[in-house]
Amino acid sequence: MGKILTLDDINGQGVNPDQKGYVVGDIDYERIIDKYDEYIDKAHKQRKTWSKEQFHQLRARCKKDLFFLCAAVLGYTDLDPKVHGRFCKWIKDNFPKYQYLLALLPRAHFKTTVKTIGHNIQCALPYTEEDAKYDTDESEVPYPANLGTNIRILIEHEVAEEAARFLFSIARHFTTNPLLMALFPECIPDKKRDMNNKWELRLPRTEYHGEPTFDTMGVGTRSQGRHYNLISFDDIYGEKARESATETEKIKEHVDSIFGFLNKPKIDKVFGVGTRYKVDDVWGHMINKFGPRIAVHKRSVEEINPETGQKEIIFPDRISPELLEDIKKNKKVYYSEWLNDPEEIGEGFQKDWWRTFEWVDSVRIAVFDGNPSHPTIVNIRDCYIAFHIDPGELTGGFVITATDYWWRTFTLAAIPIEFSSAALVELIFNQATKWHPSLVSIEADAAQHLLGDWVKSEMARRQVYFMIHEYYTKRQAKARRIDALSQLYASVQLFHNDKQTELKSEFDRFGKSTQEVHILDALAQLMDEGVRRRGSPPGTFGVIMNDTGSRWDESQIDPITGYSAIDLV
Repeated sequence: MGKILTLDDINGQGVNPDQKGYVVGDIDYERIIDKYDEYIDKAHKQRKTWSKEQFHQLRARCKKDLFFLCAAVLGYTDLDPKVHGRFCKWIKDNFPKYQYLLALLPRAHFKTTVKTIGHNIQCALPYTEEDAKYDTDESEVPYPANLGTNIRILIEHEVAEEAARFLFSIARHFTTNPLLMALFPECIPDKKRDMNNKWELRLPRTEYHGEPTFDTMGVGTRSQGRHYNLISFDDIYGEKARESATETEKIKEHVDSIFGFLNKPKIDKVFGVGTRYKVDDVWGHMINKFGPRIAVHKRSVEEINPETGQKEIIFPDRISPELLEDIKKNKKVYYSEWLNDPEEIGEGFQKDWWRTFEWVDSVRIAVFDGNPSHPTIVNIRDCYIAFHIDPGELTGGFVITATDYWWRTFTLAAIPIEFSSAALVELIFNQATKWHPSLVSIEADAAQHLLGDWVKSEMARRQVYFMIHEYYTKRQAKARRIDALSQLYASVQLFHNDKQTELKSEFDRFGKSTQEVHILDALAQLMDEGVRRRGSPPGTFGVIMNDTGSRWDESQIDPITGYSAIDLV
């Protein structure tokens, strides 16, 4: 079993560099160097106990079995096969397939130990042709782990000193862990050339690179032109960012610019590990940004055991039932830091308020307001159609609603506005010829009233008429305006289509996020007096004809979404 050197081993001072907040100094590396030759001798003695076959089999297993490396060689004996073995297997299965990876584990569950220390070490270990001859695992070593010591890894934390502490743990393994040093003697760094400061560690290489094998950085630090094969994020979203929307945005911008840190942006990897705190934290940003291209491993402190059907603590050796009960007393902390489910936090809309309808054909919808196997059918011709527009300064919202005879309101279209005023005017009249709204509600605060004037002048020119409602916020806070929709949700009067993904995203994060919710803001105009009106009794209009033979241009309405034909040009 490998035993890593601690400062307590060296000088008896009782300090622990693995403890969060410990500041590593140059003197710590000097103390390692003082013991350097002693551990090299131990490594030589250890290697003599193995046959050639055992030596290469152990090397190959370290390269491909992360749990074995962490527990048996690096000496992290507190790891649990069910929790961390599963995590290690997930890494092995997904690291070859995905360019972006994210592991979300509760606090105190050794995520840094396994990923930031263990997996980064594994990526830098060599795998030779001789190792392959004795390897019983036929899987390939994925890029960039196949680069061995020629790999360039950047470790990032919110605080640079924490990244340096992770690096110190890695350096100790390569210089004071006799078992690892015996298995990979070609990785032992030169104590004078390779260990020259606390921010970077160079292992012996077969290629020259300006970047070290392991580099460190705090979020927001300039890379000074360096490029990497693997960027390892570890808790880059810390206390400072959690308390400041400005800091949160800075970290998100840093993630957005991470491609400039990659040596080969098309194939180099980004692997984050941390804990969720908010719906719109940096991890949520990464998930939304990379979509299906990011693999996510998420665990909660307690989960349903499929064998017993009971909710159980996943790491009972670390978290006791008594401790968990104390943690649960703070709901915000429990749901975010321990369940990795910040969507449950906040005063937003209840999840079961998201009620849906589906399109039967171009003018009829099936409404799921009760028994899902027996939806009611509503003909849009009989509904009161209204447009709700929040022009916004940079981003706004555009919503089309239909309200039936029973006061149920359906969002036929719900899109963000991210284009010019001229394009918005075209959109309004384009959709007006398709839907024939009775009312168009436009937010008229500040300079936005100019849009209403523009639309009025265009009606006469285009010979397309509808009533314009000027909506004023009356300086009421946006969150309060949107929260008023709770009345409709709670009384089962507001329905959406599952294809309206932008609206669904805003619905999920409202009240839990600092991100803008422009579509909901436009929809909130429903609560203004005179905007939402009752439709006609079913069958009142049947087929309404116009000069062209049909009021409804059915060919331009998608029978599935009802609004995919919207032209934003």
